Amino acid sequence: MIGQHESERRRALARAFADYGTLRAEAAELDLPELSLVALHCATEDIALDESAFDRMCGILDRPDGTGWCRFRSVVRWSGAADFPDYDTAGPPVLAEWTEAPERSCLLRLQSGSGSPRARIWTFTERMLGPEDPLGEAEICALREKRKALARAAPAGTRSLIYHVFWGAEPHEDAHALRRRFDRFAGFSKE
Repeated sequence: MIGQHESERRRALARAFADYGTLRAEAAELDLPELSLVALHCATEDIALDESAFDRMCGILDRPDGTGWCRFRSVVRWSGAADFPDYDTAGPPVLAEWTEAPERSCLLRLQSGSGSPRARIWTFTERMLGPEDPLGEAEICALREKRKALARAAPAGTRSLIYHVFWGAEPHEDAHALRRRFDRFAGFSKE
């Protein structure tokens, strides 16, 4: 069951979504980006940065349907790459993004300040939200915008990275104070 503040944020976002849709339709010449109303769930996992983390990332990037990239200590690897150095050469993963399904992706980031090298993996799962659809346990309501970023040093044929950017209000803020809250890697684009 969602709390009163989350319910208020949901209503504010639903109104903003409807108003934005009207504005976008009436001002088509402005080429405003498309927004979607979504429910977003975020889970985290902390891992040790050792050879098992290296093996795990290699397995993720080597999946036939894998889409992602990883910055190891000494090299960057993209999914589908033919050759790859061993752990002693590459080192542990320090930053990575990959998709697990069209609606789910992960971000691995080095955690600083701990005694032994550790990383945190954030898993973002989104679903389209209808005006009357309830939020699930630990889900938040957000407006989603699709964006592309240039993919430097990407494999041949990949021109950009696709991201979903989520807009909303933080729990401690006014429900109408929309700002960027999260983003998630959503794949590669040849465009």
